[in-house]
Amino acid sequence: MPLISPELEFIFASCRNALRLAKNLPSHDISLYLANTDEAKLATSLKRHRLPYLLQAGSNGVVFSETIATLIANQQRRSALQNLRLSQMLIATNQVLSDAQVRFVNLKGPLLAEKLHRQISSRQMRDLDILVHPEDLVSAIQCLETDGFRFDEEPYFLGSDVTSIYLNSAKKHISCVKEQITVELHWRLSYAWGELGGVSNYKTIESVVMQQFGGRKLPVLPDDDLLIHLCVHGAEHAWARVKWLMDIACLIEITEFDWERWVNKVKRLKLERAVAQTMALLVTHVHVELPKPLEQFIQAVQLPPIVLDEVYREWNSTSLRQNMRASRFRRLPYLLALAPNLSSKVAYSRTIWNNPDFFPWERLPRALWPLNYFVSPFMGLFSNASERAGLDRKR
Repeated sequence: MPLISPELEFIFASCRNALRLAKNLPSHDISLYLANTDEAKLATSLKRHRLPYLLQAGSNGVVFSETIATLIANQQRRSALQNLRLSQMLIATNQVLSDAQVRFVNLKGPLLAEKLHRQISSRQMRDLDILVHPEDLVSAIQCLETDGFRFDEEPYFLGSDVTSIYLNSAKKHISCVKEQITVELHWRLSYAWGELGGVSNYKTIESVVMQQFGGRKLPVLPDDDLLIHLCVHGAEHAWARVKWLMDIACLIEITEFDWERWVNKVKRLKLERAVAQTMALLVTHVHVELPKPLEQFIQAVQLPPIVLDEVYREWNSTSLRQNMRASRFRRLPYLLALAPNLSSKVAYSRTIWNNPDFFPWERLPRALWPLNYFVSPFMGLFSNASERAGLDRKR
């Protein structure tokens, strides 16, 4: 097993204990893990991975220093206050979109916290994510602007032809802010992995279910699609926050899945590597016992070394690098390695080459824009050749 920091070892041990206690199993003594940590580094890791609820539940009986105990208490208090504001905004935003007859479904957020832990304060969050049908994105933006939301960026891709929303834009979401709360409107769940990067993610979502929340019924993903979304979301960010991995562990514990049917859907969507990576990390660090169909699935998927190496590089880094353009550019080989085949690599490379988060094409003269259609496919071809040559070795 690759080496991770003592601080992260302690966090994982606390999370494993929390899962054991939730199943009425005896907890393990994790004081030795804490003794090996550095206080300053542990504080940094706790701020980064955002797990105050599971950490407190799983570290029962462990004596923290005053600094760490205060940090955890402050995290819980801020999380409770922030999540209350997010919940109120979630209900209000859903009402605005419903009144405008926009087709949408809520992703993660307070609804996931309520589902996993039965209380919204248990999961630390900073924004709201909503998946909108591409054909309704213009209406969604307009009604939210009318309601007082301010968009941080000009929705440059909007045009008279509604297909320009998803055909000419390499982005997957646009952000808006109201009362210091950010709402991200997504029109695809992934940049271009498998079928999740296609024209409409509603083709991959078999149905939308309603979850009771705050006295209302709000649309959410069914469990099968929710699990796939959580796997892909974490994989795209190289699991920079352990919180995302624990969401999946908790979901697996409380939900009855038809695993053979779910694995077949993953294969149909061409998401084998992202899902196999997720399950491998769960087994190694969270000690989740997977059902037989998932075990067989993982064994059958060949993961290039870079797929796991990049996660450990991210976990052992001193700062959270996600959302930084330089970091994303450096992470391209990892992202391309997660694509299951050559056609997916080409599609993915073309998408990220167009994405202004990676390359600011919109700042270049318009006459140069067509070059991306000639250059970007070679990025995917190179990644595929590198993989065949075995160049993605452990550093």
